[in-house]
Order: sequence, then structure tokens, then C-alpha cells
Amino acid sequence: MSPKKEIFLCVDWKQSKKVKFWLQSELEKIEYKVTLLDIPNYSMKNITVRWRKIILWLQYFQLAFRVFFLSSRKHPEWIIAWNAVNGVFVCLIFKLFRRIDTKIGVLNLIVHDKSLLLMFLRKLIYTYSLKRATFISVNHTIYATGFSKKFKVPLNKFKILQDAVKSDEFNYTGINNSNNYDVFSGGEAKRDWETLFNAAVLNPEISFCVVARRKTFNIAKVPPNVDLHFDLNSEEFYEKMKKSKIVVLPLKGSMTAGLLVLTKAMLMGKAVIATKTVTTENYIVSGKNGLFVEEGDYEDLAQKIHNLLYNEGYLINLGLEARRSILKNHTEHNYSESLTSILKSNERHWHCK
Repeated sequence: MSPKKEIFLCVDWKQSKKVKFWLQSELEKIEYKVTLLDIPNYSMKNITVRWRKIILWLQYFQLAFRVFFLSSRKHPEWIIAWNAVNGVFVCLIFKLFRRIDTKIGVLNLIVHDKSLLLMFLRKLIYTYSLKRATFISVNHTIYATGFSKKFKVPLNKFKILQDAVKSDEFNYTGINNSNNYDVFSGGEAKRDWETLFNAAVLNPEISFCVVARRKTFNIAKVPPNVDLHFDLNSEEFYEKMKKSKIVVLPLKGSMTAGLLVLTKAMLMGKAVIATKTVTTENYIVSGKNGLFVEEGDYEDLAQKIHNLLYNEGYLINLGLEARRSILKNHTEHNYSESLTSILKSNERHWHCK
């Protein structure tokens, strides 16, 4: 039996020692020996304190150098970086030191608008670094084309991988007697709180729970039927979601956002109302396993929330179909099989060069 190919899997968080990251487990089941490298001193401060960007960049550099020096001794077949910013730093170090003996996969490239200075620096660094990547994953062909032009990276380096959720992470909750709220909405990137709050104003008898990041929240007036929370940890965040009947994902702009919340809500069996985007369309068939609204249409959102809450049979059925579709198409098994196909394809091309 031939020895298993070795992968360094780099993640941009502090991984629990009690539970393996699902991607590591899935790759090990297939045919790889996986070493996970994380950020050991990562904490909530990384995303809430004022100087979080500087802290994160220093930690990314530290992790990239660990990967570089460890790979010099162990020579893994692959370095896989989750998420893409993490991968950019790994590619940067390997390109600066002209190390070309290891293949690098960069997962989940997402780019959101920042200040002009940060966007300029990002374009400069990404254009230089991503050329070192063997492949880069995005979740839609539109983004592959756009990033290829933006960062001057060959289009054939981009591969499509849709976001996944660990199938046993949440049991079915749907609606039950422990519901504290009618509607839950939460998250950070590209959230359209103004549209959600306008919909709440039109439904004063309906209770809303909102969990946001204080650093990105800019709404001055919150309706009285909205229970607002800031900077909850993951456990608290998803506990609020569990105790709500409907999950609303109000988004703005065309870039990927909200898929982590969306997939976990669907796994719980929640009825979801989401802004229609090219990536939410990968998961929702409107009217079958969820509902869509157009960006900014708070009147339609208000009406759909009202109609769902007063049609319990339809509410339950949407949630059941949401869970079925996630378990069929968007689990860790689906993701890992697609990723393995990409790895094997690039291994063949690598050896043919």
C-alpha cells in the first residue's frame, strides 16, 4: 500500500483540541495524512477590538512562516489554506522565498469593499501573491471571472466550491414550544439592517432578534419590537437562531455574504427568507425550500414574514425542505469530494509538467 499523501491544512482560527475540523476528518477518510495548523492565540478580540486588522495580519504572517519552515522539513504534497486571506499570506511567503516545490490551494476567496487604502493594498498584495497558488476556490463562476481580471490571475486557476455545513452540527429544530422570537437575523458582512428594520416597523406585533457586530452597525434608531445584541460568541448566536421561527438574511451588494448563517439555518430546518443573490440562489429554490426578496424591498419582506407566521403548515414545510436540500447537496461530504477531485486533477497536471 502506497503511503498517504500529506497535506498541511492551515486555518485562520484557534481549532478546538477536542473536536477535529470537519475538513481534516473528511480528507483523512479519503486518502490523505493531514496536519492542521491554526492560530493558537486567536480570540474574539481578533474581530472586535479596534486594532483587529493589525493583530490579524501579524498572526497571518506568523502562521505563514510556520507553514514555510515546517514544510521545508516535511515536504507535504499540498498546503491548503482556509480561508483565502490566510492563503494569500502563505502564497506571499512562498513566492518571496521562491519556493516552488509545494502545491498551494487557497479556499473560499471573498472580497468585500474596504477603505480606498485597504483596497489598494489588497489589490497589490493579492495580484502578487495569488499567482503562486495552484488553485483558488470561489463559489460562483461570476466571481472566478471577476477575480481573474481584478488580480490578473489565470482563469483556469479558479475552481468552483460551494460552501458547506457539517451535517451533524445541528439537529432539526424547526419551530417548537421553546421559541422566544418570531424572526432571527444575524451576522456581519453586507447585512442590510435598514431593510430589515423597515420590515419590522410594518409588523409591530412580530418579535425580532438581531445579532450584529458593533463595529459595522450604523443604524441610529432600532424599532421597539427588535431585541438587539452585539458581538455574541458562536454558541450564543446559534442558540438565538434555534429559538426563532423564521431566519431572515437581508443582504446588500453583489459579493458573497451570509452563507454560513444560511446553511446552518437550513440545517436546523428553519424557514429562511433571504435577499436574492447569485450565491444564495445556489441553495434556495424560492417557494420550495425558502423564500427570496429583492434587495431593499422591505415591503415584500414584511409581507412574506407576516404570511409565513400565519401559515404554520407552509412555515414547517419550507424548513423541512431546507434541511433535506442541505443534507443532500451541501454537506462536508459533498464539499470534500469536490475538493478531492480538484486536488487529484492538479496532481496529474503537476506531474505532467
